[in-house]
Amino acid sequence: MQGLWRETPKLWEVLRFEIGETSRKNLTDLLTEISDRKEYIDDVAFERFIAMANNIAHKNPDEAKISLSGITINDSSGMSALGRWAKNIENNVCPDSKTNEWNGEKEVLKIRYSGLVYTRRVVLFESIDKWPCILSTPSYEDLSISLPDLTDRLIRYKNENFLYVAEPDLQFAITRLDIERITKEDKKRFLEKTDGLKLKILLPLGDFLKDEKGEDIFAEEIIKDYLDDPYVEPKFSLGKSAYWREDVDVPKSLKAFPFRLSWCYEDMYSIFPTWGDYSLTAIRRDTEVYHSQGINLRQIAKRRKPLTKGAMMNWIATRSNLSDENAADIITATNEAWERGLLLPGVADISYLDWSGGTPSNLASLAFCNGKIWLKTVC
Repeated sequence: MQGLWRETPKLWEVLRFEIGETSRKNLTDLLTEISDRKEYIDDVAFERFIAMANNIAHKNPDEAKISLSGITINDSSGMSALGRWAKNIENNVCPDSKTNEWNGEKEVLKIRYSGLVYTRRVVLFESIDKWPCILSTPSYEDLSISLPDLTDRLIRYKNENFLYVAEPDLQFAITRLDIERITKEDKKRFLEKTDGLKLKILLPLGDFLKDEKGEDIFAEEIIKDYLDDPYVEPKFSLGKSAYWREDVDVPKSLKAFPFRLSWCYEDMYSIFPTWGDYSLTAIRRDTEVYHSQGINLRQIAKRRKPLTKGAMMNWIATRSNLSDENAADIITATNEAWERGLLLPGVADISYLDWSGGTPSNLASLAFCNGKIWLKTVC
């Protein structure tokens, strides 16, 4: 019945993240699932793969290598590090680099840092059997992490007499923390359980993270400071914020970390899963080759909160230019997001179309493809 808006379903309860039964067969199946994609996306399937690979490899490396031996070693996504590990080939790729550069007066050491998503993959995959667990494994299907879960993972490192954590894994775990849902009891337990833990933070280049005085910075200390001084989602300013290059102010609590958030707009919903528009610019029309569009929307449809005005507008717009590659996933994601209470009428703002500001374009095709039911969300 055209023009009729159904009553909005009740907001859903986000499911706990589950790895599933750990077995060589299931690991192989997960590898097949993510390998069938044209791009590797850090969604629940990819997170299950990382967690299960680590779980098996930490207990029995040879068993894991049987399942993972088919991974190519000529891949630019970071997966090649896992392929090399499985084939017992030394990994010669470091995501970060050091160079001496002339600053006009003298040579100075310059370190270039890779993005958070890529760096986490390389660092974890090149020694997947070493880590007691993956700190950045989600607690919930929206990819967020609870403080109690992160606390338990740090304790596991202590119980296995592991002396350090991987910086990109820790940094990813911190950005995924659901700060709003942390209770006083959660924080008290964290402080009690991690007191005196002294887990160092290993950087990809082989050094440990240190403060300005050259003293080691410990994982539990940086998390403690972050709980009182977390990231704050910036306001997405139309005409000022470019969706393909967003700037994020790093809180003082994390200034010692390498900055790894440049050029990662399509990954922001995975890095900051509890944020609104600023982390949702991966939702956009397929105006160029966009292989991951459908998978991104399937994952975003698992978020805890309803879509914000820019995300809602651009979600509607995705239907105006569906590619054969992404159409099925986008339609499925739309149905899932609706049934979960994430798509609310009256929220979408037409000025956010294509995240560009100014005068919206291609409105005729947008209206034609979406019909009266979708356009009601704009009003």
